[in-house]
Amino acid sequence: MGQRRVPYASVAALLRRELVRGEGPETAALMARLRPVKRRGRFTRAEFLSMCRWKSPRAIRHCEAKLGGWEPKINLEEGLKKTIHYFKNLDLTPYRVPTPHQYQMT
Repeated sequence: MGQRRVPYASVAALLRRELVRGEGPETAALMARLRPVKRRGRFTRAEFLSMCRWKSPRAIRHCEAKLGGWEPKINLEEGLKKTIHYFKNLDLTPYRVPTPHQYQMT
């Protein structure tokens, strides 16, 4: 059986003709609406749900069930600072480091 002739002269020609370089109008509009998320450090409920709708219309029920009306009260950076501060100032003096003899089997 002989080789079939391909309709393109090269891989580069194939990519030039078939590769999609631009975003669809719906995706481009969503990306424009979500641009402030990176600067803010968190999604609003509406932004999160619009992203779920874009990804899969069926996912919206799952996302709403997961959120349950919850909205973050502080942004990610502030929350991390508070968490780090809490653990840095945690008093561990009541706890002892285990010694090897505590775990010996007799």
